[in-house]
Amino acid sequence: MNMNGNDVLDAVGVGIGPFNLSVAALLEPLKVNTAFFELQEEFHWHAGLLFPDSALQVSFLKDLVTLADPTSRFSFLAFLSANRRLYRFINADFPRVSRREFVQYFRWVCDNLPSLHFGCPVRQVRLEGDVLEVSVPGRSVRTRDLVLGTGLSPQVPLCAAPHLGPMVFHASEFLSRGFDPAGKRIALVGGGQTGSELMLHLLSLHGPGPRELHWVSRRNNLLPLDETAFTNELFTPAFCDHFFGLPAQARFRLLDEYKLAGNGISPSLLQQLYRRLYEIEFLEGRGKGCSFHLGRELVEFAREGGEWRLTVRDPEGRWAPYSIAADAVILCTGWDYRMPEFLAPLRSRISWGENGFKVRRDFSIEWDGPAGARIFVQNAARLSHGIAEPNLSIMAWRSATIINSLMRREVYDVSDPHTVFDWKHAPSGLLTHEPTHQLVEGVAP
Repeated sequence: MNMNGNDVLDAVGVGIGPFNLSVAALLEPLKVNTAFFELQEEFHWHAGLLFPDSALQVSFLKDLVTLADPTSRFSFLAFLSANRRLYRFINADFPRVSRREFVQYFRWVCDNLPSLHFGCPVRQVRLEGDVLEVSVPGRSVRTRDLVLGTGLSPQVPLCAAPHLGPMVFHASEFLSRGFDPAGKRIALVGGGQTGSELMLHLLSLHGPGPRELHWVSRRNNLLPLDETAFTNELFTPAFCDHFFGLPAQARFRLLDEYKLAGNGISPSLLQQLYRRLYEIEFLEGRGKGCSFHLGRELVEFAREGGEWRLTVRDPEGRWAPYSIAADAVILCTGWDYRMPEFLAPLRSRISWGENGFKVRRDFSIEWDGPAGARIFVQNAARLSHGIAEPNLSIMAWRSATIINSLMRREVYDVSDPHTVFDWKHAPSGLLTHEPTHQLVEGVAP
């Protein structure tokens, strides 16, 4: 970042997760004046859930840059080559790349981008004339455009929120808390990918493990991720563009219809989990490894006689509610998007409704500031761009789309004419805030 006097940066990014890291990597060869700020001291990606066996649910080609610029020096293959492991990676023939290795890749990219500033929290963003002023410790920087990559916040059921603490916490904090499961009765709430990874981890500990495991899910089964070829067409720029042009009610219906395309459990993980339960019951003779409470939702949460009491019920009222006793409760209940606090000076000027921002096709949001001062969002446009929006699948394409808009010219080719389906494009426009329901496991609509 080169700042002199009243210079105005071309863009400022807030938050350095994979999505803004992708923007920074694709901006680097353009030699523009940018800065990206991050609260944490170093790069982290789901650190509390980085289990040894956790793997990506997408191809490694869906990295930070490849699908926008296959020649970029910041590709995953370039990382493997730079670290002298390309042949070993090929010979290992992994069915899926581990998340630990992708974190290594992300950190390698971070080390090669001088525009990134860690341990530098953004205090506030306000409008000064026709530019945005971003306040960070010790200084303020001015920019034409802002790119928000602040990520999602853990979602916690209302009845559990007052009890958060050492023995009641969101799954995203599991490894970072240093939690000891030995000898405890543990209840997991939420039956998606996170709950499955955590359950497998608890069942596979080498040392003393939990005394009891209870798994509560609103789903009636542990349902697999739909990753078949035709379903993967939903994770392409062509479908995102088609989805954006649909009427709001059609988008809400499709999000529900395609739920398992983005919110199912990896089939390989389900197989591992089933095999581990088999081993515990029949080879180790320790009985059932887990009590499943499927088709149940958490409705009450209380502390009674030194233990937690979770009341669960059938949402359809077919069976009477009952309670589960636990020493610890881990909430695998998903994430949601919240407007960052540093936008408080602009909040009254931003269009924000029941479903969040109003998002344009180029991922900028509607607000009443100057046309030349724009705010772009990442991982906040699921209702406008479809189920792929929170996913790594369209990360590079979305970054390229944002960069084209930032630069006010076509830097990257973001067209994708080759799709098996003949999507019919409806007129583009801004979203309206029509009611929808939450699609987050374990949280009531």
